[in-house]
Amino acid sequence: MWLRDSLPNHLTSETDNRPMARVMIYGYESTVAHSKSIQTLDDLATTFCSSLLALAAGATTRPIILIGHSLGGLVIKQALISLSRSTIPDDQKLIRAVYGVIFFGTPHDGMDTSSLIPMAGDGPNRFLIDSISCIYSQVTDKLQQDFYCSLGRKGDMEVFCFYETLESPTAAQDTNGEWKMIGSSAVLVTKSSATHCRSWEDGTEHICAIARTHSDMVKFGPNDHDYKNVWLRILRLSRRATDARARLRTTTSNFLVPYRQNPDFVGRSDISDKIKLQFGLGQQSEHEPSQPRRRVSLYGLGGVGKTQIVLAYAYWVHDIYPDTSVFWVHTSNADRFRAAYASIAEKCENCFFLLRGATIEKLINKAISWLGTYLIAITDLFSLQRGISKLESNSTKEVL
Repeated sequence: MWLRDSLPNHLTSETDNRPMARVMIYGYESTVAHSKSIQTLDDLATTFCSSLLALAAGATTRPIILIGHSLGGLVIKQALISLSRSTIPDDQKLIRAVYGVIFFGTPHDGMDTSSLIPMAGDGPNRFLIDSISCIYSQVTDKLQQDFYCSLGRKGDMEVFCFYETLESPTAAQDTNGEWKMIGSSAVLVTKSSATHCRSWEDGTEHICAIARTHSDMVKFGPNDHDYKNVWLRILRLSRRATDARARLRTTTSNFLVPYRQNPDFVGRSDISDKIKLQFGLGQQSEHEPSQPRRRVSLYGLGGVGKTQIVLAYAYWVHDIYPDTSVFWVHTSNADRFRAAYASIAEKCENCFFLLRGATIEKLINKAISWLGTYLIAITDLFSLQRGISKLESNSTKEVL
């Protein structure tokens, strides 16, 4: 299968040519003849959304590209519509992470179901078959209208459409009464139905023909010319998605670090990995699982590189978890501590604690009442034990 065996190796970073994507495959029950399923398009989309929730538990804001063939494309459309309308935080994270949708022979305006209807008969799946028919296109028309609304603004998400140019054999019963694809040939999904990109996506980059039947248009082999046309477009899309990651940052996340990222910092990966593990973000050991901590201390002699390690970790969190605010707090004395929190308040447009004489504990107590998910990097730690314990008690906050 090209999605599993070939595509991951062809999606490489432009900088170091290393693989840059993880490919996951999702399937669903689509049997037509003798089906006992009563699932609708909404049911299929709901199940698909549930399978995506695992992405919201980890590096949720890594760009996501969805690829769907035929009915699978309609499932993706309905799923994105549902996510865009949801107020659940994980659903919002998922819809923001989707950068591209690639459709193969998707019947946006319905398809030829004349050979499928006899197969379904009066079975429980007849409603699903009728809902994707080009004759009864009310469902697909409404789906397309709502889908455009879920895509956001120009630049938020890209849409690609591949369409078939060869007729496909239709379903017919053989001499034994078995349903097989031996019927007369027909174009199952026309070009006009399969190509529903937006006005700025009407060129050959986003709309492409594949000289194959409806079923074979997603079946590629080694050294396949059609496959090359597909993976090159997916590669370019993947790289654009990576470059556009800044769009995933929410208006409530902030990054307040007074130092630039050090491109020459190397090594210390063992310490960095241990910090990630302590915060529950690293690869857990099956034999020695650890409970994620809210507070981690990095200590050592002056000049050994503690600040550089923390700085590298702060930028890593900023890169991988864009919804998390990152703040850098100097605590060599009380004045610098207050100045750091004053900067945080100004950055977040929340200047309630700029009163003179406020205690350090009061500043921290007030801060944790309005900050969202965040990481605070505290340097030159002095006597802040009581205040730090307040930060530790909130499960969504991390202190390093």
